[in-house]
Amino acid sequence: KRYIDDEYRYEVLYPMRWLGDQAVYVARTQARSKMLSTDPDSVLRSMKAPRGPAALAAFGPPGGTFAENLSVFRSPVAGLKLRNLGAPRDAAQKLLDTSVAPPSSGKTATLLAAEERADGAYAFEYLLQLPTRRDGQPGRVLHNLAVCVIRGDELFTLTILCPEPDWPSREALFCRVAESFRVY
Repeated sequence: KRYIDDEYRYEVLYPMRWLGDQAVYVARTQARSKMLSTDPDSVLRSMKAPRGPAALAAFGPPGGTFAENLSVFRSPVAGLKLRNLGAPRDAAQKLLDTSVAPPSSGKTATLLAAEERADGAYAFEYLLQLPTRRDGQPGRVLHNLAVCVIRGDELFTLTILCPEPDWPSREALFCRVAESFRVY
């Protein structure tokens, strides 16, 4: 299926049987209704609210877990260009070290590949070792793809997560999904 977001102007393909995450849909609907509110106090509160990363869309298999999904986030990045972060490999490593698996998180990220696409987006592939579980067992290992695009003062990030044992059977599909991500 193809998901087209006319409000934030991006599109992505996702697996035919996957479903949209209703929590993300509800949060976006609530945010829109606050913006349309005629109550001056709520308008002022929404204007003062921090504008950090926001989930725009998320999809996953029916009955699935967090371990296999795709999500699109938008983050404010006033004046930043991807090239300011360095070459794709350097930029990806910075993102992994600061946002995905910072030292205090208990997670470990291993960058496998990074490239600049023809459209200027940075695409990278990495493994994410989740923290040790409460029962002492090692955390899951997830195989991830990410695509980052900056348009104006906004960073759009597509992330696809997959349990490492399932990666060989899903690699071709998920690579097509990542390649389909466009911000216009």
